[in-house]
Amino acid sequence: MPSVMRKIALIVLVFIAIGTLSFGKEREVERDMVPDAQVASLIADAVLVPIYGKEVLEQKPYKIRLADGHWIIDGVLHAKPGEVVVGGTVHIEIQKKDGAIRNVIHGK
Repeated sequence: MPSVMRKIALIVLVFIAIGTLSFGKEREVERDMVPDAQVASLIADAVLVPIYGKEVLEQKPYKIRLADGHWIIDGVLHAKPGEVVVGGTVHIEIQKKDGAIRNVIHGK
């Protein structure tokens, strides 16, 4: 497994481990597993690279927005002036509360 993939996998595992820890019988404050766009982007990388290859990282920076408790992450095609780029982009939806992957697609 390439070094980058190992780092991404380790980051995801750390977030999962933190989420499963219990600091008492009941938590006073519920915390979102995916609190911000930066964490959502890291999880997207960890999910998308094994599926579509590391070339998917060329679609960064992603367009990221929060809607109805889900991080919506879309890849971006980059073109130089005068260049026509043909192809699709990735789309992934990650639930903010528990980090569940709700949708993964790649357009054509």
